[in-house]
Amino acid sequence: MVIAKAPKKSPVAAMLKKARKTRVSKAAVAHVKKVASAIRQTRGSNLSRKQIMTLQRDKHHDKLIKKVEKESALKESAVRSVAKANNKQTRRPFDHSELRVVHEGLTAAIEALGEQVTPTSLLMCTLTTLGRSQDRKQAPYLLVICAACLPKVSKALVARLFPQLLRLCEQCLAESDHNALLLAKSMKLVDSIFTSLDRTTAAFQALKKLEPSRLNVPVMCMYVTTLRKILQRAALTGDDAFFLENLPEFVSLCVGNFVDAPHEVMSTSCSQLQTLLSKTLGPSLLEKPRCHGILNHIISDKLTQLFKPHLQSAWMLAADLVTTMYERINYLKRTPQASQFMQWYPASTFLLKVLNKLRYVDDSQLNAHIERAMVAIGCGMSVEQFVQILPFNPQDVEKVRITGGSEDDVWKNSYLVNVVRRIASHDSLPFFVQHFFPIIHYCQKQYDECIAGDRENESLQWMALLTQYWRVAVGFCHYPQIITTESFRDLAKALVGLLSTSLIDTAANALHTLCHGYYSLAKLEQDEDEDENDENDNGDGDAEFAPGSKGTKQQLEHDDVFLRFHDAGWNPHAFHNISQAQAQQVCQTVIAKFSANIMPKLCNVYKTHDSTAVLNAIQSFSLVCSANVMQTILKGILEVGADIAAAESGGLQQLTTHRRVVLDIACAIISQLDLNSLTSIYETIVEPVLSDPAAINRLLQKKAYKLLFVMFEHRVKDIYPLFPRIMSLLAVGQQHVTISGLKMRIRCVNWALDACKMYYPDTLVAAIKAAVGEVVLFARERNSGARDMAMEVIEKMHRYLVGTGAPPNALLHLVLAGLSGKTGLMVSCTIVCLAKLVYIAFDRLSHQDLCGTTSMCFQLMEATVPEIRTAAATYARMVLKLMKRSTEVANAVMESLPKLLMAIALVTSQSGVSSSVRMMMRVLLEKCIKRFGYDTVDKLFPMGSKRFLQYTNKLLRRDEKKEEREQKKRLEAKKNEFDDLFLGTMKADGAADDGDLLEGGGLSQFVAHRSALGFAGGAADDDDDGEDDMCLVSEDNKLRIMSKADKKREDDAKRRKALADRLLRRTGVVDPRRLATDPEDANTARRKRGRTDEDDAADDLVNDELVLRYGGSHDEQAAAKATAAYNRGRTEGATSASQRNAGAPSSVTMKLRDQKQAKKEMNKTRVLEDIRLGDEYRGKGSGDVKRGSTDPFAYVPLNRRFMNKRHRRQAVQRFEAVGTTALKGNKAARRS
Repeated sequence: MVIAKAPKKSPVAAMLKKARKTRVSKAAVAHVKKVASAIRQTRGSNLSRKQIMTLQRDKHHDKLIKKVEKESALKESAVRSVAKANNKQTRRPFDHSELRVVHEGLTAAIEALGEQVTPTSLLMCTLTTLGRSQDRKQAPYLLVICAACLPKVSKALVARLFPQLLRLCEQCLAESDHNALLLAKSMKLVDSIFTSLDRTTAAFQALKKLEPSRLNVPVMCMYVTTLRKILQRAALTGDDAFFLENLPEFVSLCVGNFVDAPHEVMSTSCSQLQTLLSKTLGPSLLEKPRCHGILNHIISDKLTQLFKPHLQSAWMLAADLVTTMYERINYLKRTPQASQFMQWYPASTFLLKVLNKLRYVDDSQLNAHIERAMVAIGCGMSVEQFVQILPFNPQDVEKVRITGGSEDDVWKNSYLVNVVRRIASHDSLPFFVQHFFPIIHYCQKQYDECIAGDRENESLQWMALLTQYWRVAVGFCHYPQIITTESFRDLAKALVGLLSTSLIDTAANALHTLCHGYYSLAKLEQDEDEDENDENDNGDGDAEFAPGSKGTKQQLEHDDVFLRFHDAGWNPHAFHNISQAQAQQVCQTVIAKFSANIMPKLCNVYKTHDSTAVLNAIQSFSLVCSANVMQTILKGILEVGADIAAAESGGLQQLTTHRRVVLDIACAIISQLDLNSLTSIYETIVEPVLSDPAAINRLLQKKAYKLLFVMFEHRVKDIYPLFPRIMSLLAVGQQHVTISGLKMRIRCVNWALDACKMYYPDTLVAAIKAAVGEVVLFARERNSGARDMAMEVIEKMHRYLVGTGAPPNALLHLVLAGLSGKTGLMVSCTIVCLAKLVYIAFDRLSHQDLCGTTSMCFQLMEATVPEIRTAAATYARMVLKLMKRSTEVANAVMESLPKLLMAIALVTSQSGVSSSVRMMMRVLLEKCIKRFGYDTVDKLFPMGSKRFLQYTNKLLRRDEKKEEREQKKRLEAKKNEFDDLFLGTMKADGAADDGDLLEGGGLSQFVAHRSALGFAGGAADDDDDGEDDMCLVSEDNKLRIMSKADKKREDDAKRRKALADRLLRRTGVVDPRRLATDPEDANTARRKRGRTDEDDAADDLVNDELVLRYGGSHDEQAAAKATAAYNRGRTEGATSASQRNAGAPSSVTMKLRDQKQAKKEMNKTRVLEDIRLGDEYRGKGSGDVKRGSTDPFAYVPLNRRFMNKRHRRQAVQRFEAVGTTALKGNKAARRS
């Protein structure tokens, strides 16, 4: 190879060595192209020898790199081919056609014996074939047929054949070492046996014979999956006794696979056990006394054993398994039976201690799984029980210091604070005050001492611990089930004091969480389940909610009781175990009692710390605050607003900050204001800010618009007297509005129009006239949301004006006034709004309005301002597209077409026009050519710019030809599809290349492969159970095996057909195919309806699509006779309705289709007759052509080398070689 001959220090060798390890980058490929183009461009030019050597060296270097890349690609392809071949050897695909062949062979064998083909006979024949056949290639398909027959036979026969079937499965599993398909079908048969058999513990125990070795990875994985499916189906169908009795056996199997087993077996066992527990455990099952002992035994004897030291590699999987199990159990905390959690599952205590020991391992990834498992367990018990099992008290540090012990033993459990925070919801608030307040005070004391003693590291440690404990307080505020006046008083006092520290947001979040949660439960009506239909439904209806009762539905996945415990949207009061009466009592008598101490403090804190958390706390607390306190707060807000409005210009920054705080608080409590306060806030806060022409603070102006929008949204009825002032405020131009307030302003304008329509319909027209100019300017804003909203407001204005009785062009004339604007922005905004109005009202505008607007916008394309030109081009594209829908628009565009073409010519003739503008003009010109034709545009286009028109037409024709070629290719590919499939089928079946394919049976094989009903899926992998889940279907005293998916499709087609028949009967139209089968009933039905054959023929045309779509199983011979009678009646011209029978509905359609096809052939023949291809002038000889080639004898190909002076002699010799003797003689005579 070239690589071996390269010198050791050559840079080419080094690069080749690097190329073997990695792929060639894009830069290298670009370098190759660059070098190749350089050589091509310099060929024939005068280059120095050094330059030539450099180019050749680079070319050789790139050639070697390409070679290495090609070798690497070939090697990778070979590796993929080998892997694919090995995969096919072990994982053979499921061939539906082969299954059909096997089924037909069994059916033929049964019929040859003179027996009837029934599920029982087919099952026995299949078992006999499996027992005697030595070829195991057909074994998977025989197992599939056997599994499909089992549900169709009696349970007694299945019970009798159970030992034989089990031995068969055992034998197939033993032979499935390198056949995954046989393995999958064997396990599928086991699943089908238990589906068709009465579930018993003895039968489940018999499956232990099939248990493979743990080292046999694929068989063990399929075995565990099959057992999981059996138990899951039993639980979901109501067989709780079978499920609970065999659940420990399955858990033992899965836990046993964690010992000395491959990782794939471990992960499969864990995932299957997780799936089983998550889909079966529910309140209807968990609250049974028998289930308590079984689950506690599993926790203590099985799950706890997984955390032994020799199973350290499986600790993460075991923790995930514990998490899944306890997530289905911990709902008990939100029920009256919360205290029984530890009584039912006492092993949880020991499991928590084991997990706590494992948490000491220095592994961050393992610690995350351990903590999730501890949280899942802790969510089922109270925090008091949790801290008794795993205590952590920082006060023990003092004791350790006194005794001289190590402080690490105390601090190693500090992670429990974060765990407690995550399990503290739905707990007791008095317990938090009693247990955690002393700890919080101690941490605060230690922090203060460290600050005083200048111990920075210790102070940071205590401050972090203090912050975590206050976050625990936020967790306790999530729907506490027990809350008293004393506990809330102590907590509120601590939180109010915390508002003066750095933990302001934490305290505000606690207040917001508590108030918002209880207020939502107090206002939401409680769902009371009625048990009216229990007697009629015999216990099958929805059960009344009662914790501890069994769900009435069989499917645990749709268990009402479980949904109420795990879905807050299903029944929030049951989900949180807090009734509406309890929530109302807490809001009115507990939280509102301390409003005077909390609400003013929150408002004062917000002045210095304007965070979202504090604002949310103000908003939530205002919902439960007492009325007198709210009046005091509102009075203070109004006084501050009045002081700000009356203040002088001095101290502007401070006044602006105060006003912004007032606006935020007012937005938060807007729903609690009375009418007088609402009016005062508008007069003292909103109006002064929005009418200020200075617009000093953009954030202040934005918040003022937000407050006005909130007033519209929540108090639109109460601000009825303020509408005139609000409309006058919004009617002022937006020249002083900052960018931040634009979006809120357009929202306010939108709301103001709706309010005027509801309460001031007489002033609606005046309001629209006042606001239309501002809305037009919003059409070209940078914010896309503002632009979209402006278009919505324009459409709403047009709709409201038309509703008041104004003409459809009223808003159009108002917007047209904007064309007189002095700025390009105003004119471009006007054009965009005109396009919107024409688009939504083109069918109601007059021809004069359409022509005038279109002509004016086309003329504005000649403007030099880019914004105006772009907007006019947008309008032009819109009307050209709208021509297809409206004739009036097409006429208007046709009248103004010369102006549009003149504008395009003027714009493209300018020298300074950018390429993007030229492209935009070319697109418009192409649309004009498509709409009006090239000849029309050519006549109207200016002479000076015809070259641009010709260039555009050339590109358009080129694109059309390209599309035609692609369409032709697609048609050719579709035309040759049958041939490709036909030949491909023959090659796949090993047919000979020579000979007649039809005689060789190619067509029959093609039909067998492609048209077999129910087996058209081809080869497919057997990974999914749904693809090859077969069943037996009886049709016309014949059994047909098909997949459940195909059966579902056939059932859907039959259901659609039945629906179509019912629709025809309801409308009084009888199916013509049914009439064709019974002429007497047809005549009777026609006489009853008083219809003639002509009417029936017309209905045939109407209902033909319906009948053809759904089809029907009718007598083809009767339909053919009826069709012939119908056509015969048409040709004979019979006039009596009784002399003719109704024809098939497809006859008229077929006749029309044939006539249309004949007409096409006739037109094609006429066109071909006028074409002269010149065949009559074709010569008889081959002419001046070389033998075996298309080149003539005297032909010299073009070559750039002959243009070089150094190759002149070679060029002369080349041309002399093709010269004739006569030419040479004439040339010699002239020389002499």
